[in-house]
Amino acid sequence: MNILRYLPDMRRFELVDGTSSKFWEIDTEGARLTIRFGRIGSAGQTKSKELASAAKAETEAAKLVAEKTGKGYIEIASANPATEASTTTPRPARPEEEVIEAPSAAPVATVVTTTATDEGEDEGTISFDRQHFTKKLHDEIVVVSWRNAPAPYTPAPKPLSPAGTLLAQLRAVLPKVKAEAETAKGTPSSTSAERMARVYGWKSIDELDVELAANAFALFRNAAIGLETLVRTFVAAKGLAFALEALVRGAERGLIVDTDDWPYRLIEGLVPFAEHEPARADERAFSALENAAPGLYALRRLVAGADDANYASVVTAARRLSGDATNAGALAIAVVLSEETELVDAAARAILAPPPEAVRGPGAALVLTSLRNVELGRELFTRGLVVLHDDEEDSPAWTMIARLGVRAGSILAAVSEDQRDDVLTFLEAVRAPASFRALLSFLGKKSTAKSVQRLLLEHPKITAAALAPVLAQPKHADHASAKVLAAALAKARPDLDLLAAAPAASAAPSLPLATEHDLPAFLVEPPWSKKAKASADKPEKIELEVERVPLSCTFEEGDLDALAAYSDWGAEVGANAKSRTRGQWEQEIAEDHKYDRVIDLALMFVGPEELALAEWNDASDERRLYYPNAYYGGAFAVALARRGVKFAPGLLKLLRLRPSGADRMPIDVLEPVLLGYEGTEVAELFIDTFDSGKKIRAVAETWSRRHPETMAKTAIPIALAGGKRAANAIALLQSLVARDRASVVDAVARAYEGTSKKPVSQLLDAIVGTDPLAYVPAKLPKLPDLFTPKALPPIVTKKQKVLPPEAVMHVGTMLAISGSDAPYAGLRLLREACTEASLREFTWALFESWMATGSPPKEMWILHALGFLGDDETARRLTPMIRAWPGERAAARAVEALGVLANIGTDLALMLLNGIAEKVRFASIQEGARARIAEIAKRRGLTAEELGDRLVPDLGLDVRGETTLDFGPRSFRVGFDEHLQPFVVDPEGKKLGALPKPGKNDDASKAKEATDRFKALKKDVAAISRMRIERLQATMISRRRWDESTFRMLFVDKPLVLQLARRLVWGAWDSAGKRSATFRVDLDRALSHERDEAFTLPEHAMVGVVHPFDLSKEELTRWGQLFADYEIVQPFPQIGREVFRANDEESKSASLAHEARTNLLESRLDRSFPAPKLVFGLEKLGWKRGGASDGGSFSGHWKDFVGTDLIAHVEYDGAVGMGYIDEKETLTLSSISFERQVNRESTGLPIGDVDAIVVSEVLRDLSLLEGA
Repeated sequence: MNILRYLPDMRRFELVDGTSSKFWEIDTEGARLTIRFGRIGSAGQTKSKELASAAKAETEAAKLVAEKTGKGYIEIASANPATEASTTTPRPARPEEEVIEAPSAAPVATVVTTTATDEGEDEGTISFDRQHFTKKLHDEIVVVSWRNAPAPYTPAPKPLSPAGTLLAQLRAVLPKVKAEAETAKGTPSSTSAERMARVYGWKSIDELDVELAANAFALFRNAAIGLETLVRTFVAAKGLAFALEALVRGAERGLIVDTDDWPYRLIEGLVPFAEHEPARADERAFSALENAAPGLYALRRLVAGADDANYASVVTAARRLSGDATNAGALAIAVVLSEETELVDAAARAILAPPPEAVRGPGAALVLTSLRNVELGRELFTRGLVVLHDDEEDSPAWTMIARLGVRAGSILAAVSEDQRDDVLTFLEAVRAPASFRALLSFLGKKSTAKSVQRLLLEHPKITAAALAPVLAQPKHADHASAKVLAAALAKARPDLDLLAAAPAASAAPSLPLATEHDLPAFLVEPPWSKKAKASADKPEKIELEVERVPLSCTFEEGDLDALAAYSDWGAEVGANAKSRTRGQWEQEIAEDHKYDRVIDLALMFVGPEELALAEWNDASDERRLYYPNAYYGGAFAVALARRGVKFAPGLLKLLRLRPSGADRMPIDVLEPVLLGYEGTEVAELFIDTFDSGKKIRAVAETWSRRHPETMAKTAIPIALAGGKRAANAIALLQSLVARDRASVVDAVARAYEGTSKKPVSQLLDAIVGTDPLAYVPAKLPKLPDLFTPKALPPIVTKKQKVLPPEAVMHVGTMLAISGSDAPYAGLRLLREACTEASLREFTWALFESWMATGSPPKEMWILHALGFLGDDETARRLTPMIRAWPGERAAARAVEALGVLANIGTDLALMLLNGIAEKVRFASIQEGARARIAEIAKRRGLTAEELGDRLVPDLGLDVRGETTLDFGPRSFRVGFDEHLQPFVVDPEGKKLGALPKPGKNDDASKAKEATDRFKALKKDVAAISRMRIERLQATMISRRRWDESTFRMLFVDKPLVLQLARRLVWGAWDSAGKRSATFRVDLDRALSHERDEAFTLPEHAMVGVVHPFDLSKEELTRWGQLFADYEIVQPFPQIGREVFRANDEESKSASLAHEARTNLLESRLDRSFPAPKLVFGLEKLGWKRGGASDGGSFSGHWKDFVGTDLIAHVEYDGAVGMGYIDEKETLTLSSISFERQVNRESTGLPIGDVDAIVVSEVLRDLSLLEGA
């Protein structure tokens, strides 16, 4: 390869002086003069002009160069060399080699001050202090020294030993080199075997030639030993130029080994990589170069210490070699000749040239030891072509930092997102505004947020310089992080308050500040304020005897559905032990006690009750707490539910010890069992553990709503007695009052008053009260530093005044004390008093700040705040994040965010939540979304499917699906066509393609509001269209039916859905399930049949989207012709949908269907696909990957047919890695099966029992996959 084609075409000059850091480049091509200039690290600007002739262009160029150099610019890169013997700049004579030993007293800290990389910024520093600058790090930088390296990187001279002496040292390690090569089992070809044998038999310096030297370098590199001695042998015997050629040729060859199994398999012996498999030559060579570093560095030091004549000869040799060197050979040249900028830049461009996977890795990173071109360095990092490990003191990055100073920060800052952690240590050492600004992105990662914030605050002036330009750009990717950090900086250093100078976040910065008289009392003196507390009377304490409620156990319908997944597993364990005699049970229990084993699950399921009862209730804590796996613990919960109330004491004992449950039996698994228990002991448990964590708190509140009287009887005496337990008792009573159980609490209080003759109701009212604003915890949470009013958008009252900082802090407290689904009462009043838009932007900015600081779980209330003060726009912004988070290892956050959509509660928010329930890649959040939808549906007296049918927001449109957008002097009518694409009609009745831009005569405020509404309408209608189409298609497959009134309400009377419904063929079925007619819906909401005549639905008919499987060929033809005549385009394939039938006999009996469908499905097996096509193709059609095996691979997909209880499974030969799909791998279909899932219990289903439409749909998917 001729690497000269990668050499720069422009002469480059740089000026680094004071606060300036600039570059200037120039080139002439004939009469054209091209100049590029800008700030180092940026792409710069380019200008060109034509002169009268080439000679005049050269004259003008010389004049401009003279001007620049006169201003202090230094040339750092020349044009392509004209000849191999290009002259080099004279350098002072240096000894031939440098020692590798550290100074006698290695420094513990070294700070090299240099100029910052950005114009107008303070100076930065390079700091190898504390953990960074160790003696080993210092020594490693010396090892990778360079010509004219300054102190402390300048080593002392060390003469070479005679070549014969060095060869003797090499021969001593040759057996190890040979043994390492023979680790890979296999037989090399005769040619490569001869090459290897010649190295192993090397005895004399006279034998040395380039071929032997290159092969020796490759083998010693493979063994990772003796490379420095080998290089010194080459130099002592034949000189520097010879050694360079040996290393360049050696870098291009090596052993070809398959490392997938151990012991490694030798594919081929010592060969040039390009000869064996040209396509993988770069990949193999760059991988091998990582081990070559000691040899390359050894020659680099020898070359750096050479006199001018020797140095020039090496440069000449390098230019000759570069003509046909491979990319890896070019890199070897660049590492050795670190000061030859054009060769180094050419090597960097060579790394950038091949496909990324060919060069990515630690080997390519060696170029950093020589690179000075910031733009090339940034591109290498941006494309992820260099891999660094921050725990390695010999990392090339340290040498780059030592050479380039703060300019290295600009290179490191360009790192791709997936490698940020790898450069953190290096960026910390480059203490300059550019690198500190790059660190802002690290604040959003939990693993680095705290350490990065601490570092930045330790250097406030540099941090201030880094933050200022980001704060000035509200749309900057790191703006939220910058605001959080600026707030913390202002708190520590009031003199560096950047937020005061930053552009106001307010949409209306001119609004006046609200005074105390403008605000409701709860925002001036909330219950937790000192003044409010001082005015409150301290309640009297009284003693009451608790009216105890005996333990009982009653489960309501649906309580135990959540445990269904564990039932079969536990029952199977129990079934295997049913035949045991009592004596065998007793013997088993004795052995369990002897070896301190966990309680036997089989005993809990089917053992004698008295034995099981004694084991469970009297067992030691350890035997009750630790189970082999989660299914074991879940099955225990099932057993407890079946055994009843006698087993409650053991469970209550467990939860007193571990309020969140055991490791394998968490509280959410136990909750269904606990809800069935009732009694004073249970209420006391919840009172005593209420402050032990949010999970137990949530269960306690749910249990209290189920058993309010028992909780009130237990909590009232405890609350009135005072003491440590009183706060929890009061909180639970307040929870009951806030959740419509106040009458129960009042009744119990009056009953206690009657028996005790004490003023119970009056005293209880004083501490519990009827004012929900008084319901605050005894200990208020501390607001985090990121909650800084001036760093957040203002909250605006409906009277157009801005809340003062004190009131905003009160809002923060209200949000912090709210539960995930239980907002503090003051938040409802806040929504009444303030504008929806300002509350939305306030909470969203707060959420962004939380995300920018690593989303700490203890501040999860910030996420919940979106649900309490957010709106439809919040739901729009949040939903894509929820869908993406599980793939970013943030599934728990995604599940919490589902509650946000539920709490926003608008039709749009619930529609988006239901969309996740119906279709999402990740099962964890899909289950959570389905549970939320089911809960909401239950409250509304609907099924989840019925709720999903109704979740079509009207978006403020009229009965025609249109609305008017007001620009002030003019207005526009907006509607949606049959494809739900927007159209606009102007005041003159002219139809426009889009809403026009506001004119100078329009009302700017109204026009902006109208434009924003139009954008939101387009997004929402697109979402409605997508979800309704998916839902209609699912109802067609699942054979959903509606009565006439429901059909009209859902599909005819809703203008947006009507546009979809009228493009489908519908069917009418009688009470026996027989189809009586097919019809369509007209635009005027009338019905017509296939002959295009008016149609009236028969009385009591059920209506649904008809699947073409159920239509005859004649019906399909007639409907197809009618839709073609009217130019109706269907929203999804229906009339022309591919249908697969086994044969005409399949509907006559299950046995005939089984045989016919089995034959049809088997005809699809043994078909092979490229792995990406099969995996991604199935997923595009709605299939999901099967569970990962222990090795992290999967070998099948499954599809849940919404609206049915059927799941299809497709299995294939081969295992596919979860994180990597090999495009070269081929997968072969091996099986297709079905199962029925009811209440999470799955059972295999014979193919004859599967709905014919579902079978057809599976075959259709596979057919589409083949045709893709």
